[in-house]
Amino acid sequence: IMCPLVVGNAVGLDESYFGFDDAYASDIFTLVSVATGLSLLRLFLCFSLTAAFFATLVWADITTAERPFQWPKVWQTDNNACYDDMFCEPSRKHRLIRRPGNTLSNFFYLFSAMVVLASSHSRAFSSENTCFILSDVLFGI
Repeated sequence: IMCPLVVGNAVGLDESYFGFDDAYASDIFTLVSVATGLSLLRLFLCFSLTAAFFATLVWADITTAERPFQWPKVWQTDNNACYDDMFCEPSRKHRLIRRPGNTLSNFFYLFSAMVVLASSHSRAFSSENTCFILSDVLFGI
């Protein structure tokens, strides 16, 4: 806790910088809204689109239990030697999501990418300095 205060004081940040986390720490959506400049409605839209994508993916995976899913042979998805040596999550054969823990843990990565892209889009058409828009878009992709 002391390191950010010491470094902040050393580089000349005033006291208003240190109160930011206390004001918004209780609500993560408000914190992200203030940090990115997006409205809560746009954040909810990003979250909803991410949830809809993953819900569709899970639905497609559940329905493949009735009819086995076959990946294209050229993708060589049956070669698991390296993955099995590195990770302990078992593979589910003939399913769309072969490793659910690995796949579904990417929810927050997709949500973050959508927030970065939405923030970049809204800043690109505003009057503020847009010198890092391209790098932000590439980071979101």
